[in-house]
Amino acid sequence: MPESTRYSTGVRKMTRCAGIRIVVLAVGGLFATLGVYCFFTSFVMFAALKGWAKAHLLDMEVDVSQPGEFSGQFIPKCPIAIYYRLLLVLPPSLSDRSESEDLLEGLEAHLSVTDSHGSELPKLMERPVQLALMMHSKTISLGGIPHRLPEETYTLRLTVSKGAKALSGTQQRLILKYALGS
Repeated sequence: MPESTRYSTGVRKMTRCAGIRIVVLAVGGLFATLGVYCFFTSFVMFAALKGWAKAHLLDMEVDVSQPGEFSGQFIPKCPIAIYYRLLLVLPPSLSDRSESEDLLEGLEAHLSVTDSHGSELPKLMERPVQLALMMHSKTISLGGIPHRLPEETYTLRLTVSKGAKALSGTQQRLILKYALGS
């Protein structure tokens, strides 16, 4: 076999191997870049998720021990919220020594949420407030809004027609939070 043919065959084999290596390295680099991008995106989304889990859409001082009306505005911004929870937050000492039924005994109240046009939202997940049984350390669940809301200004109104005497003289806060899971 002439030397020039041997040389050109060897060059072709080297060129082919180099081409395959370049393609393999390019595909590997693409996957590595995609992996790094996904890692950083998941890190950013996890930080946002933690922020939404801690966020209070509405946080106001109330007194449900006597008749009155309490209202506040909120703007939902979390695109992954499943629903919104309304919580009554009490001092730790009070919630440790009493059950939620005892604390809310005699309470009669109505919860309403209106949008920026003044229309009341239908289908509020309102438990009769006097029967709220869910006690979590210092909070009592009062119900919530069972669906995701478009981003606009809403007004939440809690009207107490008959107060819970057991809560007289205690600090109380009404909080609306995102519910991100079941």
